[in-house]
Amino acid sequence: MKEYAFFWGCQIPARFPFVELSTRKTLDALGVPQRDIDGFTCCPQAATVKLLGDSVWLATAARNLAVAEREGLDILTSCNGCYQVLKTANARLSTNPQLLEEVNRVLAPVGMEYRGEVRVKHLIELLHDEISPAAIERKVVEPLIGMRVGIHYGCHLLRPSGTLRLDDPFEPSKFESLVSALGVEPVEYETKLLCCGGLLSDTVSEDGGLGLARRKLAEMKGLGLDAMCLICPACFIQYDSRQPLLKARGEELDLPVVFYTELLGLALGMKPRELGLNRHAVKTDKFVKKWERDLENLKEVRKLFDVQFLMKCAQCKACVEECPAAQIIDGFTPTAVIEKLLRGEIDELLSGKEIWYCLECETCRELCPWKIGMSEIMTKLKTMAAEKGNMPLGLRQAAKAFRESGAVAEVIEVSRKRLGLPPSKATGYEQLKKILDSLEGSPASPTRG
Repeated sequence: MKEYAFFWGCQIPARFPFVELSTRKTLDALGVPQRDIDGFTCCPQAATVKLLGDSVWLATAARNLAVAEREGLDILTSCNGCYQVLKTANARLSTNPQLLEEVNRVLAPVGMEYRGEVRVKHLIELLHDEISPAAIERKVVEPLIGMRVGIHYGCHLLRPSGTLRLDDPFEPSKFESLVSALGVEPVEYETKLLCCGGLLSDTVSEDGGLGLARRKLAEMKGLGLDAMCLICPACFIQYDSRQPLLKARGEELDLPVVFYTELLGLALGMKPRELGLNRHAVKTDKFVKKWERDLENLKEVRKLFDVQFLMKCAQCKACVEECPAAQIIDGFTPTAVIEKLLRGEIDELLSGKEIWYCLECETCRELCPWKIGMSEIMTKLKTMAAEKGNMPLGLRQAAKAFRESGAVAEVIEVSRKRLGLPPSKATGYEQLKKILDSLEGSPASPTRG
């Protein structure tokens, strides 16, 4: 993988060094080469520096691009604002030779020149497009199974889409894919693409800015989500740093706000304090404790099943609508079984009815992208339930008949004779019985229980 010049911007090093910490640790763990280089300044922030004139704004951005170009590196950033500014400026300069020439005349007295060879990439873009959610999923050692979060993209990660081209501005999915790769369930919600309101809070209407922040936080809280997940430091100020202001006004939402790199670090096996999760304004203890409890519950499941496949299965749902049992039995969905399994609720599944709703029709296998299907999981759960003596009466009787005669149904010779059929042949039960007796008590015994 190519090396990048990491552009940290102003907010992360100054206000949220723990975000820098989690980003460095996770990129190192994923093998992403990145280098800190001398010479960067503010990106420049559009809301402030553009007010000083377009030429000031453009020259500042061009000088930063030239600094990276001098080192022969593309720029990688995890700040949405820096991403939008640098990529927008780069697009203007690369499509307008006359403008590039004018900017270079401004840069020349300080010995700088920009030739337009740098590419600007956001961390989400790198993780999704170059590394891929599937590759990240393979590195997960402590999945965040059972955790439900609301994703906040932030305006400047998606818009203006004609310049940034990171994802669909109205129906984005890349961030969701990256979150899902960690075992987290990204929950859809109405205000997902709503602006955080940070500029209002910083300028003329703190009430207006907090009102926008509150709207999204309240919706997530009402949905029972465990946290908000974001990537933008400016949005983090609104949702985490300013959440105590809402509390002071009587609005105690108490919703943890986490950076994607913090979730990624947890999933890769890093400890919460190692990632700086204790440095947030809104405590993350509740989130961490729930995750740790779910991990403990998952221990037994991990001994018996491929948890990575279970995660994919629970998220996929390709076969749900075609499942015959789901179509006829109210309240039953096969993925609910997988989700319970991922929460470590094995005893409940083995003692209940849900696993027995599976008809073993193999419809799910045909629709499964991995050609495994839920039926294989259901059969394994049924076998475990049978070993504990939890078996529907009809199947218990059939199993007993098989053990006693080698067949699950008794042949009625009189009926065969009336139809003119020959007598049934002698069975090989005595031979089979010796085989079954030798297997009695084996953990893999088909007759046990």
